[in-house]
Amino acid sequence: RCEISSQKICVPLRAKIALGGSCLAISGGGGYKQNEPFLLCHLLEGNSKNIVHNLNSGFGDLAYQLHVEEAQKLVFLADDYRIKSFSWGHLNAEDHFERPLPVHTFNSASFYGPISVLPNDRVIRAGIGSVAVWDLTSQPDHGPQGRKRIGKRYRHDTYLEDCELSGGSASTSTISLQDSTFSPSVWEGVPGSPGSMICGCKNGGTSSCVVVDLEHGGTPKARFQGHSDTEVASISTSLSDPNIFVTGCEDGYARLFDLRAPHTATTFNAGKGRSPCWGIALAYPD
Repeated sequence: RCEISSQKICVPLRAKIALGGSCLAISGGGGYKQNEPFLLCHLLEGNSKNIVHNLNSGFGDLAYQLHVEEAQKLVFLADDYRIKSFSWGHLNAEDHFERPLPVHTFNSASFYGPISVLPNDRVIRAGIGSVAVWDLTSQPDHGPQGRKRIGKRYRHDTYLEDCELSGGSASTSTISLQDSTFSPSVWEGVPGSPGSMICGCKNGGTSSCVVVDLEHGGTPKARFQGHSDTEVASISTSLSDPNIFVTGCEDGYARLFDLRAPHTATTFNAGKGRSPCWGIALAYPD
């Protein structure tokens, strides 16, 4: 049995679905010339099934980095300067908010890479040779109405009237990576292995995926070949099989890997030689 629905949305930039399947988040551009940052949250389970929220995310630029944290009912979104989180409902309840509520704003300064959440409620963002960490349990929030400013006034040239003016809270710590030049362009956590991130990167003109252990000094644990000189654009994993991951690449190919082997298991010509494979999703239908 298959259920299909459609809705007109902003121009999509990135999409993430919670590992448990409760929320699909899409970052995109809308408004004048599609330059206004928007966030779409599509709730997929329980009493909130098929509820869709579309809102201006309050950034001064388009936001390309995205993460969905199901346990906290939070969507994290980031441009080059800040990270913002939005809640779609109360914890331990089946209800949902009328629209996602702004919760946090973090000042990510020189850290402009991908974002994620580690165990013990730690938000992370990659930089060059290090990772910034924010402890969610000690961070200020935007208050019950989502309107309280966090940090100093945000100063950035933008014509967007809906730009939210929180400068954001500073990181609480950093994790130094073993390779001081390592800068992942995209990453995804390994299911069932807290702190292990599958990272897409380039090294000497050659693209690869590296599993880095952030809980033990950013140590590389494994490297996977098969991308030649093409950029890894997206990575997807699944709880159904934690050993398998798939990559989408700029050369138009999707590549399937097994964490227990260093080379590509299967390659799919998704772009048919005409377009990049920007997005990819690994799914195991019931």
